[in-house]
Amino acid sequence: MDTPFSNIKISHMRGWSSALCAGAIALSISSLHGAEVYSVPQGVVAIEIPAATNATTPSITPIGLSLFNPPVYSGAVTAVTSNTITDSNAAFGDLSTVGNQHYIKVTSGTAAGRLFLISSNTGTSLTVALGTPTVNVDATGIAVAAGDHYQIIPADTLGSLFGEKESEVVLKTGSDANEADNVVIWDDEEGGYVAFFNDGENWFLAGGFPLPQNDRLIPLDNGMLIVHRDTNPLSIFISGQVPSSVEKTQLPKRTLISNRFPVDTTLKESKINEAPGWVSSTDFNVADTLAVWLAEDNGWVTYYHDGSNWFTPDFPVPQDDAIIKSNSAVFILRAGDAPVGSNSFMSQKLPYSLN
Repeated sequence: MDTPFSNIKISHMRGWSSALCAGAIALSISSLHGAEVYSVPQGVVAIEIPAATNATTPSITPIGLSLFNPPVYSGAVTAVTSNTITDSNAAFGDLSTVGNQHYIKVTSGTAAGRLFLISSNTGTSLTVALGTPTVNVDATGIAVAAGDHYQIIPADTLGSLFGEKESEVVLKTGSDANEADNVVIWDDEEGGYVAFFNDGENWFLAGGFPLPQNDRLIPLDNGMLIVHRDTNPLSIFISGQVPSSVEKTQLPKRTLISNRFPVDTTLKESKINEAPGWVSSTDFNVADTLAVWLAEDNGWVTYYHDGSNWFTPDFPVPQDDAIIKSNSAVFILRAGDAPVGSNSFMSQKLPYSLN
């Protein structure tokens, strides 16, 4: 079976310094495990990045963005087409220029949790990207409709998330991708990983294309891998707004998806096996699989669901309590053709209560 990319680790700060984080207001949310996250509705989480073993053996860490940028606009939908969302009461400014891109997130109705990248806009209408696989705005079973509420959320880029100049970048910089830390972004359209490094001035694509990539978009629902080459660990502080409603995530044939919530969850609690079209089987070779990164083993552990419990291929004891860590990402591989339309989405309720 295919296996996910394997070698990376990270830390991140969205507009926060260590000093600012030390003074952050600590409002808490309680997870199913009693864990606390600094955010209700906004705050900061910390990701600890282990050190590289040595100069030639980097650490590797899958990460996900469980907090998102605070909304810059909210409202109610008045009309939709297959690829547009209109709010006749809005007065949108520029939401789609490269380097200033935004998402629209639906927060109520049947489509609550759907997230669209805005590809162009007028003062009242948004033309949106339809994801991979393509699912129209008004698709049956998951349609956005007049009256649904939404938020406009700034999108992250390599530059906005990790900084551009060496004085801003918390990751190791270098003259090429083999010397610097790498940020490896999963791209659903390409069906694979795309790696970047920072030379102290700009972000560049590893292995070619000499133009700066500071404005390269970082998908909010896909995960990333960080290849950390320094022998010192990192602490990354991510600021933003905690999810406060259901989240919907597309599951194509193969993808790296974020843990969308800033709390640990178990395989059983994730309910990924309840995603439409998920193939459960007592035969690992024909089942859909989920891979979790295990830092202490420096590798992926693959799980499948037999219809009742989660298992690993070589261990007959149920693994329902295996942990998917907060701010991490898991690799999904579908055994057959991925579902299409509304069935390509996994819907997850909040795994915590807001206090």
